[in-house]
Amino acid sequence: MSEGIRLSKRVAQTGKYSRHEADKLISQGRVTVNGKIALPGTKTNSEGEVITVDGVTLGEKDFSIYKFHKPRKILSSYSDPNGKANLSGFPALTEKKMGYSGRLDYDSEGLMLFTSDGELIYKLQRSEFHVEKEYLVYTDKEIDNKYIDRISAGIESDGERFLPCKVRRISFNQYSVILIEGKKRQVRRMFKYAGAEVKRLIRTRIGCVYLDGLPEGGLEKITDEEIKELWRCTESK
Repeated sequence: MSEGIRLSKRVAQTGKYSRHEADKLISQGRVTVNGKIALPGTKTNSEGEVITVDGVTLGEKDFSIYKFHKPRKILSSYSDPNGKANLSGFPALTEKKMGYSGRLDYDSEGLMLFTSDGELIYKLQRSEFHVEKEYLVYTDKEIDNKYIDRISAGIESDGERFLPCKVRRISFNQYSVILIEGKKRQVRRMFKYAGAEVKRLIRTRIGCVYLDGLPEGGLEKITDEEIKELWRCTESK
């Protein structure tokens, strides 16, 4: 009769964790076999055994969605060949190894969404699904109303066409911008077209999910109702 294989190896075979990471998960009591917390050195014999990691059955995807407040001076990536600070500096993100939607440039801050659900990420990033992204924008000067109207109607920048959007003045140098697309440095380029420099840019909303009071670097699972509403947002208009 086979003695089985180490549980850490079974966990590592998913491709999501290394053997070292799997051993660590087991020692932390985050792995169960048939409902019981596994002990270090546990071996598994049957493919019929139900193994979970953080409550997610091995082989099944975790479709939870998390909101994250990306600080300024952080790259929206898990690595950087030039050594810039990036998402790998946040253990809660690297442990879960999720994909993300809502890339923000290095100097911008605010809401990003993280999930292992590739279909949702795809839809959130495609303009044809009309998912709104809202930003709070601070500029170095006030822009004329005629430029607000032009930007709202859709402009061309460096040979690239931007779709119509919603721009609302909050104060002389503070604006609300709502887009359904997310081209590279789009908001900054729109205000540059109007002759203003963006001094601070904060994404406050994606679809029905708001940044609210989430602190910089904070990660929080969104509610089941927000998940349902987010999926409703991605239904083609």
